[in-house]
Amino acid sequence: MVERPINQEYKNNNNLKKLYMATCYDTLLECKSNNQLLQKIDPRDIIKKTSNTFISCKNGLYYFKSDGGVLHADIVELSKEYPDEVFEARIWNLDLYASELRIIVYKAGIPEIVKTEPNYGYQTAHIEKILGKETTDRFMEIAMRYNKAYDKVDNTPEFNEPIKKEREDKIYSYTTIIVENEKFKIEACRRNYSLIDVKGYVKETPKPNQIWREIQEVRSSKSNKKQLDDQDVAEPIPEEDMNLAP
Repeated sequence: MVERPINQEYKNNNNLKKLYMATCYDTLLECKSNNQLLQKIDPRDIIKKTSNTFISCKNGLYYFKSDGGVLHADIVELSKEYPDEVFEARIWNLDLYASELRIIVYKAGIPEIVKTEPNYGYQTAHIEKILGKETTDRFMEIAMRYNKAYDKVDNTPEFNEPIKKEREDKIYSYTTIIVENEKFKIEACRRNYSLIDVKGYVKETPKPNQIWREIQEVRSSKSNKKQLDDQDVAEPIPEEDMNLAP
């Protein structure tokens, strides 16, 4: 990876430094203090120091993409030009296994990270064909509620310290959330920072001797590209009331 310069004003901030560790970024930018301001600015005039590309604008949100360098430095300059305004950027990297969303507020050229969280992604296209979209979405909403609750516990020292020792001993543990009804079941396992491995099952026999048949994903020579295209984490397009990490 090409090393990119870090501005003096935030070079000692480790959280901001991490923005330069990945190669591909998406950014949603809005002016919180004046939702009409960005519509009066040519988005190409915002991009001065980075290699970002303007994609679209909807409901006061500007959407930028980059394959090398975060929009952060340009937003800092923009907030200097409009020191009385408050800008908010939601910036996430497109690392499938370690995608992270950062929400940063800018005022008079000074950035402040207000939130950092995993930008979760998962593949459910093959499950949806059997369970249907409504059931799949509802099951995943429940599973992600538990995963997010676990994430809060996972970041506490009393929970993290034993895990570090276990990993030194090559012992690994994961969290799997099971959601089921009388016909279908999913298992959502978080094996990486942001990627959720989802398996779906169909009940073939009734209780008490129930048997669950796993829903297999059809793979082909083009499957890798298709899987990436289907990933929920990949290149979301801003929509009304969009939530990057529900």
